[in-house]
Amino acid sequence: MQVMDIGIERLRCQLREAVEECSARGLVFSTKWAAEQLCSLPLSDGLGGDTEDEKDGGIPVGGSKATPTLKNRLRGAGRVSQTTGATEGETEQGDNTLEDKRMQWQQLDAEERDRMALGKSLFDVREFERAAFMLQGCRGPRAVFLRLYSLYLNSERRASEAGESKGSNSSAVAEISAELLALDAVGDLDGFGIYLLALSLKASGRRDEARNACLRAVQAFECNWSAWELLAGLAGAQSATVCPATGWVRHAFLAQALVAAEAASAEFAGHVAELERLVGRSGFVMGLRAQRHYHMREFDEAGSEFSALQALDPFRLELSDVHSNILYVTEDRGRLAALAQRCTAVDRFRPETCCVIGNYYSLRREHDKAAGYFRRAAQLDSACLAAWVLLGHELIELKNTAGAADAYRRAADIDARDYRAWYGLGKTYEMLNMPHYALRYYARAAALRPHDS
Repeated sequence: MQVMDIGIERLRCQLREAVEECSARGLVFSTKWAAEQLCSLPLSDGLGGDTEDEKDGGIPVGGSKATPTLKNRLRGAGRVSQTTGATEGETEQGDNTLEDKRMQWQQLDAEERDRMALGKSLFDVREFERAAFMLQGCRGPRAVFLRLYSLYLNSERRASEAGESKGSNSSAVAEISAELLALDAVGDLDGFGIYLLALSLKASGRRDEARNACLRAVQAFECNWSAWELLAGLAGAQSATVCPATGWVRHAFLAQALVAAEAASAEFAGHVAELERLVGRSGFVMGLRAQRHYHMREFDEAGSEFSALQALDPFRLELSDVHSNILYVTEDRGRLAALAQRCTAVDRFRPETCCVIGNYYSLRREHDKAAGYFRRAAQLDSACLAAWVLLGHELIELKNTAGAADAYRRAADIDARDYRAWYGLGKTYEMLNMPHYALRYYARAAALRPHDS
């Protein structure tokens, strides 16, 4: 495994740039991820790899003093070559043309910052159509992204209100894709625009094109964690083969992909060790270790990691549902009740909280109440994998096989790599006395977990 030669000041510059750029575009989860890694960095440089020029010319939060090479890589001007990782602009037109493009984008962003401030404020209060309307005519990459992202989120909201699956508003998504493809054809998309293109292509069912676009997006702007997560969902079991060969965030991507892989302990440990060397034991890295222990059924070690994570960040709700699964399996009703109370005190309307409470009621054999909380979690976040899987389990207990099959299918659509959805479908069809279907789904689950008895 390649060891990254990157200095802490350069890493700090990248993460600060990511916080600013992602925040400006409303990518809250990417912003949070980058900020968490940023605040986990040590104060002094123990990594090596920085030159004096890099330290003096690092990117402040505003990004105005960045060196051209680093700034080009962060903003992702031009297309990205799938073979070399360089942009087509670098290959065909040279660095001067790339710098001109970057300067043009910066000038447009500066000219439109007042309109952008209004559009972002409307976006923040979820007035998506109004935000898009106010940003009409803007040509800077930030404003173009926010306008089209607002339209995309509005289409998702309309589909959710109508009880449809995400991406069902095909006409709106198709218009967004068409505009982004037109901009991409003339090299007028930065890394974030390419990510939005991948998002819209996925919603349109064009998964292969979406995966290629997503790969370009993570190469153009490395620290957009939302793009990496989208790539993981599109690549599935091929995550390791499509992952770029350079960049430090790939260690986080590959470690996440290997969390549930039984035969990859050494490889997973190597990627996590490299992350710890770079960003320390951030909450994200600790969460990776906790999930790994959970999937390996090392419940004591997983519980210790979750306890340490809770001590580090007592108001953190991410992965609380996984923690509650451990307490459910070990039948630790007291600690599960305490976890449910803590999550409820933090935010009772988070999907993770609903899953924790659902597990508590399931342990008490109150399956109706448990199913109700898992349904609420799925309503709060239709992409919450745990909610659909756990809902399927409860509906099996209630002998509602039709509902269970639907829940497990929704889970499989979200992440086809999760063996629980396929096993649940096998169990459902076994209960329906349909052995041929049951065997097919059991085979899918066994292929994902060959050593799980």
